[in-house]
Amino acid sequence: MKKRGNLKITLRLTLLTKKSNFFVILGMFLGFIGELTSIAMVGLGAAAIIKFLGYEMNLDYTTIFVLVTSISMIRALLKFFEQYVDKFIAAQYITKIRSQLFKKMESLAPSVLENKNYGELITTLTTDVNNIELFYSEIVSPIGVAILIAGAMSLYVLLVHGILLAIIAAISFFIIGFVIPVSIQNTVKKQAYLYQDTLAEFNDYYLDSIRGCKDIIVSKGETIRKKEISIKSEKLSIASQKLNLRNSMVDAITTGFAFLFIFIFILAAAFIVPEDGNQLLLAITIVCYYMSLKPAIKLNTLTTAFSSMVASGNRILDIIDEKPTNPNITKGVDFDFEFVELNRVAFSYNNTTEILKRVNLKVKKGDIVAIIGASGTGKTTIFKLLMQNYFPTSGEVLYNEIDIKQINTSSIYKNVSIFSQHTHLFQDTVRNNLLVAKPNATNKEIMDACKKANVHNAILALPRGYNTIVGEAGNSGLSLGEVQRIGLARVFLSQPKLLLLDEPTSNIDAINENIIMSSLINNSQDMGIIIISHRASTVAYAKTVYRLKNGLLVLEK
Repeated sequence: MKKRGNLKITLRLTLLTKKSNFFVILGMFLGFIGELTSIAMVGLGAAAIIKFLGYEMNLDYTTIFVLVTSISMIRALLKFFEQYVDKFIAAQYITKIRSQLFKKMESLAPSVLENKNYGELITTLTTDVNNIELFYSEIVSPIGVAILIAGAMSLYVLLVHGILLAIIAAISFFIIGFVIPVSIQNTVKKQAYLYQDTLAEFNDYYLDSIRGCKDIIVSKGETIRKKEISIKSEKLSIASQKLNLRNSMVDAITTGFAFLFIFIFILAAAFIVPEDGNQLLLAITIVCYYMSLKPAIKLNTLTTAFSSMVASGNRILDIIDEKPTNPNITKGVDFDFEFVELNRVAFSYNNTTEILKRVNLKVKKGDIVAIIGASGTGKTTIFKLLMQNYFPTSGEVLYNEIDIKQINTSSIYKNVSIFSQHTHLFQDTVRNNLLVAKPNATNKEIMDACKKANVHNAILALPRGYNTIVGEAGNSGLSLGEVQRIGLARVFLSQPKLLLLDEPTSNIDAINENIIMSSLINNSQDMGIIIISHRASTVAYAKTVYRLKNGLLVLEK
């Protein structure tokens, strides 16, 4: 994780949505006026008490009551609009951040994301984003309000009671609202980073445990897993307690300094204001001064929230700043697939041991080619090169004699598709799961594709047919084989010119394997097919078979 300064993180996140700057200023202004009304109400209350004690006041009880009632109503309205604006700002920023995160992850998939910690990603997309929302809705406005109130109160004291009390007030605002939070924030920040990292670690382990629950039970590993979850949960609890302890420490220090400055202010006033001066006005000023310290004090109570925001913002910016292995090409050329050729292609991940060495392969429309070989020899790597996820270390990948480095990424996705061993079903209707492949597909096109994939009748048997909500296999009313056939229907809908089959039948039985492969072969006249499989029965459908060994492709059939 890259470490960034607090100011840089805050500015980067703030600049994501420049259009909301007007509302940020509006929220601060409403909060400022709202705090002034609160101070005014307390001042009027102090005036009422002074009058009750028998001192002469220019205001009568009726006037004070009317003023307090009116200001209270204004304060309520201002509070409503302030919170509404703050929440609106937060929603605007969060919408923009979520959009940027998703867009970024699209550009990183699959080559970068496949090496990411999924627990950490989930923490970023949930907890971290929520922390940013809290920052915009509950931190940004109070900072501006505290600054404005400090300036207004210092100016008032200067004009009414002189420069010395004004200097004391200004110094108190500066120390309580800036020096203390900045001094303590680094300590809190470290703990916030630790807490966020611990939470990500816990989420990753917990998610893995849920995913692998069946295997854990079968292998009798429940006891060990439960113990490890308890340990990680306790670790997370300790990190949370330490963070709360820092927050309590900040609160105690701030409160202590606030009372110290109030004492200094009163002491200075006692020496400065003459006995024949306006003692009653000074008493009201002291009460108002105490109230005006509250926005500055609030900044200290938000130190933990700010530190959590900084830690969350840093993780979000890590994703936004992540560089894709191969950025999408948008200013290249488009093509209409006729053939693909690998010409003396070599490749290694991160300049380590070469996975592929001088690989030569040519596949054209109508060809059905299989690549076999031991696990880890680089078969799937060839598919990644064909999909433009990576570029070869040396040699060329050519589509219609055009170097893949010159082809628009969108054109690759239009012409080439991968059908793997796992079809993901989104928590949505069957129809919408199929529309992923072709958003503008008609009902007839959807049903025709499902009939080709031999899954139409299985879908009709569901409670609401194509409108049935489905999810992962086992929770959808569909078997693994039927889920794979929905994946096959997606292939028929997208109509690729080159289809890459990555172990498409490894998780299903022989009956479903035969259904899927027969459907593919019967509808493959206008496309080339490359198969990767360890199953001899799947490879048997290929007209040409290559074996990948020691980084080289050798013709077997």
